[in-house]
Formats: sequence, structure tokens, C-alpha cells
Amino acid sequence: MFKVLKVSLIAFAVSTSASQGHEFWIDPVDFSIALGDQVQADLRVGQDFNGSPYAYLPRNFRLFEMAQGD
Repeated sequence: MFKVLKVSLIAFAVSTSASQGHEFWIDPVDFSIALGDQVQADLRVGQDFNGSPYAYLPRNFRLFEMAQGD
């Protein structure tokens, strides 16, 4: 009985901690740029699109992808 209770408590703790995440997004400085200009953006972490900018440190990222349309 104690083993089942222990496993249940561990499963509950893991499931509740996993649900407390934050959003990550790339926030462009300008939404409209001229042809040939560079795209500049901030990396942000927060909730409901309210967040703090974070520095881009290459060692903390594996991949960035850009997709348009389909």
C-alpha cells in the first residue's frame, strides 16, 4: 500500500511541476522592413505575450527554423 501511495505522490508532483511553463517567442523590433534590411528581433520569455527580453547565447540553443505559408 505504501509503495502505491509513494508512486502516486511522485506522479502527481511530476505532473504539476511540468504544467508550470512559460512561453518563448521571437518578438520583431519592426513588423515591416524595407527590402534588403536585416530582420531584428528580441527573444522573450513570459506569459500572454508579456515578457522580458533575453540575450541570445548560441550554447543555449540548438535550432531556429523559419516557416512561411504551408
